[in-house]
Amino acid sequence: MRGSLLRSFDEIHILNLHGNSNKKETCPDGGGDENAFDIKVGVAAIMAIKKTRNEQWANVRYAELYGKRERKFLCLESEDVRFEKIEIENKTAAFIPTKTSGKNEYDGGISIVELFKRYSAGIVCGKDEFCVRNARNEIEKVILDIKTLTAEQVRKNYKLGANSADWAIERAQKDIETNDGNYIKIAYRPFDDRWSYYTGTPNGFHSRPQSEVMKNFVNKENIGLIFARGDTAR
Repeated sequence: MRGSLLRSFDEIHILNLHGNSNKKETCPDGGGDENAFDIKVGVAAIMAIKKTRNEQWANVRYAELYGKRERKFLCLESEDVRFEKIEIENKTAAFIPTKTSGKNEYDGGISIVELFKRYSAGIVCGKDEFCVRNARNEIEKVILDIKTLTAEQVRKNYKLGANSADWAIERAQKDIETNDGNYIKIAYRPFDDRWSYYTGTPNGFHSRPQSEVMKNFVNKENIGLIFARGDTAR
């Protein structure tokens, strides 16, 4: 999307108002940072200017405002916002200033995609509170109920609510009834091992079991490396 914007306009001004309470954003000095609106996600404004039919990448200028909501409004009303041109890196086309220290060494390394023959995101259960339990006997009880109770009884007993596009109790029952599975201990979160039941069937007990990768771990001693794919570092 950023590449398309760069090709479509001549000038792009990015005004980052921050205020992301989900990420607990603070000012650079550690002070409080408020959202410009009554929402939790951060706010940014893009002003894109088209003057010519030139398809070269646009010039990008960036500004940001931290602090109290009143301060942000005052700066906007007084037009006290200073935009600075930023250099756009071809690979990421990030619309924020980025650190370049160590970039050459980083780019000279081996990508994770090249390093591993098999890789994927982790298991997506689709209904974590039902499919993942703290103890083995708890998940055994879940599987027993799936095998012996009706879909409506399971839904009521476990307060599952309505089915979704990603997960349905009927699909979970069919998976358990027709496919063999294993009780497995999973790293639900860092330092938080829990129990689940794994068949490897998509859209079954697990919504996306990532079987191509996970088959190398079920009932096998193996080592997996977990990497976080985050926003562009600043």
